Amino acid sequence: MRAIISHVRKIQRTPEAQHSVWMLGGQFLVSVMAFILTYILANYVSKEVVGEYRFILAAYGTISVFALYGMSTALMQSVAAGSLGSIYYAVKTKLKYGLIGSLLFSGLAVYYYFTTPESALVWGLLLCALLLPPLEAYGLYGSYLQGASAFKLSAIFLSADRIFTTAVIAISVYFSPTLIPIVGAYLLSHGLMVFILYYLSLKKIPPNTEYDDSLLPYAKHVTAMSLIGAVTAQLDKYILFFFFGPVPLAMYWIASVLPQEVARVVSVIAGTFFPRYVSADSKTLLYTVRKLYWYSSAILGMVCVTYYFLAPFIFSIFLPQYIDADGISVVLMFGFGFMPHYLVWQIFSAKKQVKSLYYLSIGEPVLVMVLYLLLIPVYGIWGIAGALVIKVAVMNLLAIWYLYFRKAIL
Repeated sequence: MRAIISHVRKIQRTPEAQHSVWMLGGQFLVSVMAFILTYILANYVSKEVVGEYRFILAAYGTISVFALYGMSTALMQSVAAGSLGSIYYAVKTKLKYGLIGSLLFSGLAVYYYFTTPESALVWGLLLCALLLPPLEAYGLYGSYLQGASAFKLSAIFLSADRIFTTAVIAISVYFSPTLIPIVGAYLLSHGLMVFILYYLSLKKIPPNTEYDDSLLPYAKHVTAMSLIGAVTAQLDKYILFFFFGPVPLAMYWIASVLPQEVARVVSVIAGTFFPRYVSADSKTLLYTVRKLYWYSSAILGMVCVTYYFLAPFIFSIFLPQYIDADGISVVLMFGFGFMPHYLVWQIFSAKKQVKSLYYLSIGEPVLVMVLYLLLIPVYGIWGIAGALVIKVAVMNLLAIWYLYFRKAIL
């Protein structure tokens, strides 16, 4: 018992543990805001509008990859290695590549204008086309702060952004619970915040004159790896929207909100270890990640089991219009939330192991697409949930293989 307590105290004294406290606190506020927003949309907005709103966000998630998505990872790695001056070039480059996303959104808006001219989607997509470049470019402040190990500041800024955005959307829903005001409220409020927070970040942590020459090539590599994954990540939403309509998409999104917040917590905690991953030698890194993997597996397993018992009460009390989605939400908690393998994949980004990243970025999306093709035609939404659970199981088995049987990967 004393040995366990001593080990826990050692963990608490590590920089990562201290950073995690701030990041978890910030993510807790973000998750609370996400749940409040879900509650508002689920109870005061029609299911059709919720589904269309989620479709626009899905399209943004895919198209934003063309705005040099990999720059976030590349910048974090460069800043962690000491090249803080890379932020200026990163933002300028992101703005330029963001125009590709604007063109794609404009083309999609034109398509809807000629096929369904009365659809509010046209104006929602045009708003995305207009605001995508600055949103993506100035949103790099988060990667800059995390690369500089300013996790406290990152948590505060992220929380401020989400609180303000949620408040603006809530006001919009109160006055007009329709698609365009909701989309406009989200994009404009979020855009204003990232612009302000970017300049505050540079003021709090001034960049140096160091610049990483490998920034752009590495960003392009990560972006190329992410293209298939970006489509696959939103493929479930596209299938539901185009083949089943906005209402099933709304139900699926409401069911996935809490599981995806758990996934974001894992991502946030893993991000606090990124600077150490960059600087650690292979032997130390392997030992550390092995321990982290099993600790996180135990914790996430308990979270998933606990959610099994809590989900019926959460949906009946807070989301009564979507009460039928509680079972799907439980399965999605395992599919989205049980992701200790993410701690292993961080190694490849931190060490710029491009070949391994390519294997993962192609293999995982292909696996998901095959599972979707096999399961969705037969089981519908349940097929999506089942596919995600199988994918997570395969990814965790692969992570264990990397850690224990493929040591040379480090």
